[in-house]
Amino acid sequence: MPVKKHFSILIQLVLLLLPICTQANAASAQELQTKSLVVLNHQTGWALDGIGYHPAVYLLLENISGHDLSGETIKIQGKFTDIHTLEPSVARMEVRRELKPHQVFPFAIIAPQAYELPRSVNHWPAVECKIMARVGNVGDEGTEYLLITKIDQVTQTEDTAFQKLNEVASYRKPSNRNTYKNASAKPAKALAATSNKLPAPNKSINDNDDLFNQKSLPGLGDDFYTFEQSFGLPALTDTHNKELTWAKYRSHGTEIMVASRENTGKADMIVLLVPKNKIGNEKVFAERAKALAGKLKSQTLGLPVRSVKYLPSGRLELSTIPAPGYKIYFLKPTTKNEPGENVIVVLSRLPKEADAIVRSQLRNNEVLKTLPLDPH
Repeated sequence: MPVKKHFSILIQLVLLLLPICTQANAASAQELQTKSLVVLNHQTGWALDGIGYHPAVYLLLENISGHDLSGETIKIQGKFTDIHTLEPSVARMEVRRELKPHQVFPFAIIAPQAYELPRSVNHWPAVECKIMARVGNVGDEGTEYLLITKIDQVTQTEDTAFQKLNEVASYRKPSNRNTYKNASAKPAKALAATSNKLPAPNKSINDNDDLFNQKSLPGLGDDFYTFEQSFGLPALTDTHNKELTWAKYRSHGTEIMVASRENTGKADMIVLLVPKNKIGNEKVFAERAKALAGKLKSQTLGLPVRSVKYLPSGRLELSTIPAPGYKIYFLKPTTKNEPGENVIVVLSRLPKEADAIVRSQLRNNEVLKTLPLDPH
């Protein structure tokens, strides 16, 4: 075949493929332009709380939209799927915070389903997580796919994960990107910019000294808004009961349940589920828990009053420590003659006994369903 004919065929092929390549490049450019967030780095692992181990992904996100997204609602969903059983567990969170162009922030998303992990790592569940986001008031067409990853077979606290991301960030070249505290903890209260180093997130609520010694910790009498400033938007709310409105906040893998009476929006009761080995001396622990008493935390605590109730579900031991204006309760349930591994700690300024209130609210209450109590 003559060389000229070869060259003519080649030219025709180039002309035929050029529009296709141009369209593909245009589509890629358009997709890049419409993307708002990108994952710079991530860590995965299993986070422990009062009810078990949860698959978790810790993200370092950047605003690449070219626009100031401060105040925009960012909805992030993590779909955790057990690879062997195909059982899904979906975590959904909303964030509103200061978010300038190219601003970087860490974010944690933790599966609501808890597992009991066997000693052998080889027998741990194999879990995959798919993370998506929507920025602003958009529909399905605005869904951004951020990450698909498998959960590492390691236990990892949020502190450790963000410290690792912190170390990775410290090796990056200096830039004008600002870094802020974990959006799931304080979405609307940005910290001052640092030299490309992520500030350490607040300690877990199970590390009681660090939690209860925070100066800005919300407490009894504070508005739900104050809790949002400290812990982010609630993971769950329950407004079905006319007497109490409930909100569940999640701070570093721990659940903080807050109740407000008569739709006032003010905290009248705070419920925590704390591992028994973290309690130690109740009087000492109560002194720490006073940090959640709001304006009443300066009041002197009285001596513990102990009692026992026999319920259809088993034995319930109570310790009540009074203070002017509120009480601190320790609820220790025993079922099937076996003491529970967790203690329900309650701060309440309501006149009715805390255990009676909580048990009466348990039925059909999504916020309280993880508490080891029987509603009867």
